[in-house]
Amino acid sequence: MREEMKGVKEEMINRSEESVANVKSIFEEVISVKDELREARKEIAALKPQFKFRSYEALAAADKLWFTDRNKAIAQYGHISSWNVSSIMSMRLLFGVSSEEEDERNHCNKDFNEGLSGWDTSNVTDMSFMFRKAESFNIDLSGWNVGNCTDMSVMFNFAKSFKSDLKEWNVGNVTDMPFMFLGAESFNSDCSRWSTGNCTNMYAMFSEFSLFNRDTIKNWDLSSIKGSVIGDTNHTKEQCKP
Repeated sequence: MREEMKGVKEEMINRSEESVANVKSIFEEVISVKDELREARKEIAALKPQFKFRSYEALAAADKLWFTDRNKAIAQYGHISSWNVSSIMSMRLLFGVSSEEEDERNHCNKDFNEGLSGWDTSNVTDMSFMFRKAESFNIDLSGWNVGNCTDMSVMFNFAKSFKSDLKEWNVGNVTDMPFMFLGAESFNSDCSRWSTGNCTNMYAMFSEFSLFNRDTIKNWDLSSIKGSVIGDTNHTKEQCKP
């Protein structure tokens, strides 16, 4: 009798383990299918003609729709990675949040991490607050043309995951960079070759406690800069407002 009970128990354990394995396999298949569908949507969107934005207001409206109803945004404008922004001059607060918006929008903004590597930013002059508190954002922006940009204030402020290589960025026309990487604790790109002679405001550009190598800025022209380039997030984060 004991042997029979032992056999029944072992059989039940084996079946239980098989059931768990089957459920796990099904779950993994569902995840795989979801990933494939996501990629398929991107590929389909890429086949559509690029939607060209001709004003900041139109782009901002599409951006808002992306956060509130992504499927509708894709149907109307295509995937965000394919948007034609070549005529846009301002991208201020596009994926970032102002202090007034934090309660309303930050829950969406902090998860934003879409492929913007191919965006044509050659005409953009204002990138201030663009990725403020986009905590998950870490897309390669090394190929962006920022040669006409003059304002990068608070651009990656508290974008905690961002660590793209920006060493080739042409920032020669930028005049304002305060709080640009303050709170961007993962950022450690070599920016030693940046031309900063035209910049007049770099207040608290970097965090005191971050991965950033301060030796990077030793060769910068800081002759017109007032105040410390290295800031304390506890003292300055409340000043990062539009």
